[in-house]
Amino acid sequence: MDTPRRTTFWLIDHHWVFYLLAGLAVSVFAAGVLKHVRAWAQGAAGKPVRVTWATVRTVLVDTLLGRRIFAGDVVAGTMHAAILWGFLGLFLGTVLNAFDDYVYHVLRGTVYLVYSVGLEAAGLSLLGGLSVALIRRYVQRLDRLERRWEAVTVPAWLLLVALSGFAVEGLRLGYQDPAWSSWSFAGLGLGNLVTAAFGLSRGDILRLYPLFWWVHAILSLALVAALPWTRLFHALAAPASIALNGTPEPVLALETTGEDEEADGTRPRFTFQQLVAFDACTHCGRCVAACPAVRAGEPLDPRAFVTANKSAVPVRRGMSPHRFDDKTWHCTTCRACADVCPVHVPVPEAFIRLRATLIDEGTRVPPRLSQALDRLYRYQNPWEASKRRRTRWAKGLEVPLVSRTGREVDFCYFVGCTTSLEPRAAKMARAFVQLLAVAGQPFVTLGRKEPCCGDIARVAGEQALSEEQMTASVALLETHGIDNLVTTSPHCYHTIRHGFPAVSRSRPENGASSSATGGQDREEAGSNGPTGGKETGTPPAANGPSRVRHYTEVLQELLEAGRIAIDTPQPRTVTFHDPCYLGRYNGLYDAPRRVIDAIPGIRRVEMAHHGPDSLCCGGGGARVWVGDLEAEVKLPELRVQEALASGADTLCTACPLCLLMLEDACKSAGATDRLVVMDVAELLARCLDLPE
Repeated sequence: MDTPRRTTFWLIDHHWVFYLLAGLAVSVFAAGVLKHVRAWAQGAAGKPVRVTWATVRTVLVDTLLGRRIFAGDVVAGTMHAAILWGFLGLFLGTVLNAFDDYVYHVLRGTVYLVYSVGLEAAGLSLLGGLSVALIRRYVQRLDRLERRWEAVTVPAWLLLVALSGFAVEGLRLGYQDPAWSSWSFAGLGLGNLVTAAFGLSRGDILRLYPLFWWVHAILSLALVAALPWTRLFHALAAPASIALNGTPEPVLALETTGEDEEADGTRPRFTFQQLVAFDACTHCGRCVAACPAVRAGEPLDPRAFVTANKSAVPVRRGMSPHRFDDKTWHCTTCRACADVCPVHVPVPEAFIRLRATLIDEGTRVPPRLSQALDRLYRYQNPWEASKRRRTRWAKGLEVPLVSRTGREVDFCYFVGCTTSLEPRAAKMARAFVQLLAVAGQPFVTLGRKEPCCGDIARVAGEQALSEEQMTASVALLETHGIDNLVTTSPHCYHTIRHGFPAVSRSRPENGASSSATGGQDREEAGSNGPTGGKETGTPPAANGPSRVRHYTEVLQELLEAGRIAIDTPQPRTVTFHDPCYLGRYNGLYDAPRRVIDAIPGIRRVEMAHHGPDSLCCGGGGARVWVGDLEAEVKLPELRVQEALASGADTLCTACPLCLLMLEDACKSAGATDRLVVMDVAELLARCLDLPE
């Protein structure tokens, strides 16, 4: 053995047994993968799958580089990278060895020495990563990590495979003692350790080597066979989940579920993308740690929900999907869980899917929510059993209507249901309109014709009603040629920006329905005069408005252009609460802060959780209409506590639902003498001494 090379089947007889076991392992592996794929194929149709370079880049950085795993936990990222690259290195080494044996001899001389060092490094990397994983789970006992039997079985199995591989290599090298044995330093060291510990002679090595070899072979082949049947399958499902769910921007899934339940009616029929994502779950617990409902002591466990709905692996006893029927209303759809998930499991969308099943069945739906949905169906809003009160927020103000203005305007102000009809939230709209008047900014509104954007129906699971509301809104905007919208609510902003183009593409050409004006008179909805910045007769937008902005973006533009100026310093300490649908869903964090920073004398401070790490106020996911839920502490009260801890005397937000939740929490916490809750537009209007 003068030339460095690998010895295959040294001292091993009955090679056919190995090949038989290998074939059996591959067959069991293939059967498991096929079972998963068949289960995925039975899923309902989800959002369109678009494979772009951005998707490929996301898969690479989130799979091979573990971007999301490193975020917020460098130790976990390093551990995962060590396991992943160690496992991949050993797998590629095995493939290359098979190529050398059966196709063409390449592992000779220097190539073999480099190959040996590479395998040693991969094996040590795997051992180190697995050791850290077990220490974090069972020594440090991190709260978010499970300690079930499978949580230790899989890493322990991998550990035994790696150790037995090194032992086999070490025993062989210890007996053969080739000149290049030091290149296989890890295996040689372990072999010498085993030999010294048990006092093995060369004859003992000859007798024991086949036993060690077969133990390693059986452990390795059994691992291959078991991979699709254990949580290790996430290694295969994760790239698919990231590709299917890791699109650059969140796209609203417009799904109807009237005939989507399985035949036995025991569980909802999730989408293809969601089923893939469930099987990609690594059980890392990040969703649990990030969930605001869990933080508030509510009976919600997003990880357990995912586990209960895995597609092909039998679930544990007591993990029936119906266990989550009542708990689904605790989800605020804030996306905190989805944003920290390393494999992009769309938990909020899956909860909405479950809600859709409950809505269709008419069971376990909170009474207040049912009433809100009924009002939405009858009166195009979830608040009032009337269409006539939608403009009462504008009493005493000059607010031009789209069908009555004769002047050219820049945009249409989409006020939204909550801002129009809820008295406290209506002050947001009044303040914004007054600021537009100060700046001399022309605009129009839809008045009583303005329908609901459909967001509440979507997040409540009433998908058909949501699509109906969106379609009506799109048709109304097309009728008036409105292509430039500004919204008060981040929920309207998100739905119009992402949902309206989807329903526009799904509508037949020239397919405006008779209810397109939201139940208003057709003559009143006619497009007379310039509206929305367009001349009369301008063709309607094909995919909904091409420009959608949040009102804080408009205020920022007006302030930076000098059209709104504040001369008197305001001695306030302000902290800003990021609405989930403004920040986490759409990445809009800077505009409201720049508006606050433009006010002289203001000192802005941040809460412990802010920006992408912000805590939900508890009003999203239709929870404003759900009512009180079981909890140790109310979600908005957690936010008020953080605001007080920041040293702020003013808590600002830019969402009507957040405003309502936070102000009520401030009152219930008895903190109204220490903390004022207001909207960004209200703060700016107050600094200009505009009437409330």
